[in-house]
Amino acid sequence: MARHDDGVVQRFMELIDSTPALTDYAQRMWLRHEDALIEVIAAELNQDPPSLEVRADARFVMQLQLLVLGSREPHATLDAAFRVLDDGWTAYVEGTAVGRRPAQRPEAPAPRGAGSRSPAAAARRAMVPRSSFAVGSHVV
Repeated sequence: MARHDDGVVQRFMELIDSTPALTDYAQRMWLRHEDALIEVIAAELNQDPPSLEVRADARFVMQLQLLVLGSREPHATLDAAFRVLDDGWTAYVEGTAVGRRPAQRPEAPAPRGAGSRSPAAAARRAMVPRSSFAVGSHVV
């Protein structure tokens, strides 16, 4: 299994990044899984249909791949990004999010277990082990 710091993976990613057609194709292939992630998150949060917030959070999680792959510290970058997403979801659920309009959003799911579960936390469980980030058949 190739790692992020493996020279082969780095050269492969540089090729994709330097070729607009390959970059576009790679992004389309990655984002085709967005609906499946939305379904998993919504199911874990008992939402049917998924809220707009779940859809947005899933898109943010899917886009993390691009941020992580371009980072010299992929694990730290992934952890930082999920902290931001988790903190934002917590503020949303608690009603402390800036600019939130309660009348325009569905009620947030009730917390289950110890603390509320964010879509990002559900996505993290659905997509990646804590110590790795999957990119195709590669794990970084």
